[in-house]
Amino acid sequence: VKTASGTSLLEGSLLNGIEHAHVCGGNGRCSTCRVRVLTGLTNISRAESSEQSLLNRIGAEGDVRLACQARVTGDVKI
Repeated sequence: VKTASGTSLLEGSLLNGIEHAHVCGGNGRCSTCRVRVLTGLTNISRAESSEQSLLNRIGAEGDVRLACQARVTGDVKI
């Protein structure tokens, strides 16, 4: 899908009619919206400390992000 730069991966999904779990309402407090970034990891915003803490707590690999926190800056495949 196409989405504007700065849009979160979660917003991009929802705006384009793609169902995407997000129990905490997109506030980065759960991990239900997590995605694996297949390509374009450098084309999304860096994880802030709160997101990184949650990802560390669940043992996420380096290519996993919270869709509600990761903002698009270029082409990404998830």
